Amino acid sequence: MALLDWFDHKYKFPVHIVQTIVTIVVTALAIAYFPTPGAVSSRVRIMIPIVGAKSLVIQAYQFLTEYVTQFTKWRSLKANAILNCLEVLFWSAFIGLLFMANIAKCMGPACGLSWATFGLGIGLM
Repeated sequence: MALLDWFDHKYKFPVHIVQTIVTIVVTALAIAYFPTPGAVSSRVRIMIPIVGAKSLVIQAYQFLTEYVTQFTKWRSLKANAILNCLEVLFWSAFIGLLFMANIAKCMGPACGLSWATFGLGIGLM
């Protein structure tokens, strides 16, 4: 597979779809964490749905400007590169903070949700 094949529409479309689905799952797990017995509310737990929503907005921008002809005038490769770099930074911070929170206090069914969110977050990074 050549380097230019990575930017082919046949490859990017399924990757965008999978990335969006995983982001939705991570956000849903984070929201499902709050009413779970044994859940400890902390800043990182509140940050997860916000980071997920931010990622969904960025993915919507990239998806619409890439695949919908009415939005191609707002397409910017430089903006996409900057947004993708920021995504890695935000998800890295989220993963690090979630790992520290899981190590500090994790019990009950909320612990499983938290570790599942952590694993899927690594996949998004």
